[in-house]
Amino acid sequence: MNIRLDAGNSADKEYIKLREALEKSLEPREVEEIDRAYAWARDAHEGQLRFSGQPYIIHPIAVSKILADYGMDKDSIIAAMLHDIVEDTDATTEDVLLLLTDLQNWARCHLKPKRNSRLKMCAKCFLQCRRISALSSSSLPTEFIT
Repeated sequence: MNIRLDAGNSADKEYIKLREALEKSLEPREVEEIDRAYAWARDAHEGQLRFSGQPYIIHPIAVSKILADYGMDKDSIIAAMLHDIVEDTDATTEDVLLLLTDLQNWARCHLKPKRNSRLKMCAKCFLQCRRISALSSSSLPTEFIT
């Protein structure tokens, strides 16, 4: 694992649980890609709290866990981890796409060539999630948005 996790930090504790589940179904390099996305999302959401008082990053971790429980691939989990970045932080869509490009470049060095195209699919998934979120959030009750 290339990222620093603190088992005393509530968000990192939840991510460690997710990571342990992911290690059972994904290749180690795929889990490392998710680690990198988590670290970026955690840093981007630093200091943000949910209405409950929990760190905001708990929500993307929970969404990622739901997708993992359904057996979704790492690209879907990465998209889930990053899905609120643009709405709730100073990051732009371009920043997220740059991160995905960095992950793709990293994957070229560490993964089989066939898997590199999956990160392109992740970028498309992220952009589609952004479009859906933009369309639906105005019609959702407030409790579903926060």
